[in-house]
Amino acid sequence: MKTSVFGLAVMLLLLSTLVLGGCAGGNQNIRKNSAARANTNLAGDYLRRGDLDKATKYFKKALKYDPHRVNALWGLAVTNNRKGDVQRAGNFYRRAMSVKQKPALVNSYAAFLCQHGNASKAIPLFQKAAHDAHYNHPGVPLANAGLCLKQNGNKARAIQFFKKALAKNQNQPMALTQMARIALNRGNNRRARNYMKRLEQHTHLNQKQLKLAARVALATGNRDAALEYISKYNNHTSKKSQLSIGKLRRHGRNQSAN
Repeated sequence: MKTSVFGLAVMLLLLSTLVLGGCAGGNQNIRKNSAARANTNLAGDYLRRGDLDKATKYFKKALKYDPHRVNALWGLAVTNNRKGDVQRAGNFYRRAMSVKQKPALVNSYAAFLCQHGNASKAIPLFQKAAHDAHYNHPGVPLANAGLCLKQNGNKARAIQFFKKALAKNQNQPMALTQMARIALNRGNNRRARNYMKRLEQHTHLNQKQLKLAARVALATGNRDAALEYISKYNNHTSKKSQLSIGKLRRHGRNQSAN
């Protein structure tokens, strides 16, 4: 019988509680560290499930055992941001960054800054994360930097970052998606199709990517492929939001005009 990740986190939490209650002569720091880790893991599972209240509860418990637990501070930054408390989220991000500037955390904080209108501070942090020798996914912050710049109207510089991301990882999903979108909107349909082929070979397309793939297929004259992507898209959306060839064509004209 397989134990779920969530069940494992609960087991670790129970074990740590037993250790804390029944081993008074043991090493206090080790026991606190075990409890902090268990609570952080459990909170992370709740966060992945979308239960922000329980995630918050256990991240806070983790900090009672270890006030400098970076992943708990980071988790509270994420939960507060999702709840809409931007100020508190920023405070937790800064506290986490003051403990240890892990590249994944730096990337997350940069994305938070960009989301809330501070691209000038976000871009150097994305670059810092990408240049960290211990980071296994440097293409991620580079692609995020590109997206941040694109959203702020700097398309030329955004393209530079998307290309840098693809130089680090030729199949980086966000960079491929954005380069396909840019190529399509510029009328370079063949290049857009090549980017989408690479993306589809290595990624399960989400709704936005399915819509883009349908637009690319239609632009390159492959109506059957466009209808197939539309069908996949419509299988996972409401009737009100369903796509059609006509809607795609209108959407394409609007995108090209921008």
